[in-house]
Amino acid sequence: MAAVLALLVLDVAGGLNADWFHDSYLWAVFGVGAVLCAVRAAQVPAERLAWSLFAAGWGFYVAGGIVFQTVLHESSKTFPSLADILWLGMYFCAMGGLVALMRARGIARRAAWLDGAVGSLAVAAAAAAFAFEPALNAAHSSSVVIVAYPLLDCLLIGFVVVVASADGWRLDRTFGFLAIGLIGLAGGDAQYLVSAANGTWSPGQVQNIPYVLGTLFICIAAWQPADRRRVEADLDVRMFAIPTAFGLLAVGLQAYEFVVPVNGLARCLEVLAILAIVARLGFTFRDYARVLDASRRDALIDPITGLGNRRMLMRDLDELIAGDHHTIVAIFDLDGFKSYNDSFGHAAGDALLNRLSSALDGAAAAAGGRAYRMGGDEFCVVLNTSLDEELLAACSEALTEAGSGFSIKPSVGTVLDRSSGSGVSCPGFAQYRSNRRINITLRVPS
Repeated sequence: MAAVLALLVLDVAGGLNADWFHDSYLWAVFGVGAVLCAVRAAQVPAERLAWSLFAAGWGFYVAGGIVFQTVLHESSKTFPSLADILWLGMYFCAMGGLVALMRARGIARRAAWLDGAVGSLAVAAAAAAFAFEPALNAAHSSSVVIVAYPLLDCLLIGFVVVVASADGWRLDRTFGFLAIGLIGLAGGDAQYLVSAANGTWSPGQVQNIPYVLGTLFICIAAWQPADRRRVEADLDVRMFAIPTAFGLLAVGLQAYEFVVPVNGLARCLEVLAILAIVARLGFTFRDYARVLDASRRDALIDPITGLGNRRMLMRDLDELIAGDHHTIVAIFDLDGFKSYNDSFGHAAGDALLNRLSSALDGAAAAAGGRAYRMGGDEFCVVLNTSLDEELLAACSEALTEAGSGFSIKPSVGTVLDRSSGSGVSCPGFAQYRSNRRINITLRVPS
């Protein structure tokens, strides 16, 4: 690469005037790029596809150069030509290589891709409106090939914005050098587009500078150490501020059109950027709705047993009492659980709670009721029926377990609403009773 750069300096300074050098130097540089990327692909299996695609892209550049030299005889008067079609193959390979590299580096969050799409389209629209406006005006043509050069250049540069977004708006050395290299290629294409439209482009001296530097930086990027890492989706200010800034850029370009007309390519990219913003808002709303639903669900579920917790119990009792249902509330306290937990450890205690809660939930569901864990070793069952000793016995049996060195069995009390009795209050529901002003009776079976 040092030799390539030294030859470039000599060429620009006018120290190399040989025709054979001007005819072959640029295509030889692209060939070096193909070789370096291919070697890197062979050395890093995890990123083989990515760098193989970049090597293939340089191959398209070399093939286009051969056609330009041998078939077109270094004439751009037939622009756009077969050589242009081959040169465009580089861009599609580069896009595929960037996608493959992102996947290999573990950068693939959907929200980041959408944020990056907004940035990519906004940057592409700005580049099409300002950087490529003179080139498109000089071309005086609406050929698909001519429009493809600035479009693909803008998308490639914008693609780096996608990478930055997906990587938490931090570019490592690989993607940083790739960004510089792609900007170099875009500068070369802008120069080529103006000259080729006038039929005056030929490789050599100043025309080679952006292409050679772009090639060198992409090759340097290929040889940076692979750094696969897991990107955390932290709520950093940049995750909101930077996509918002790109969205404002797209809106600003729309406003700019009222003052100064821009080309059709820029207008299309602006519209796509705004549509990407709308899509991002839709996905954001859906994601936050899911998060809110999950948080509400988690607030009602005991994390250890999966049963409803005290909050869900109070909510369900409100509904039952409002509907004037005949309800039994049975409260169970596990005797012997504390000693079990101390003897066998908290992990074993959690496993025991899981087993007992599953059995209790099954027994309650069989009777048309529901089981809850109120906390610690306290459970509760709500039954929509009159007092039934067999149902209570089945629930008590579900919370019973014995083994070597331990014995777990429940103490149980029942609360019946809308009934007469001795008026003895249940400690677990004292606050509930005072708030709801209902009549309850505690019945402890003998």
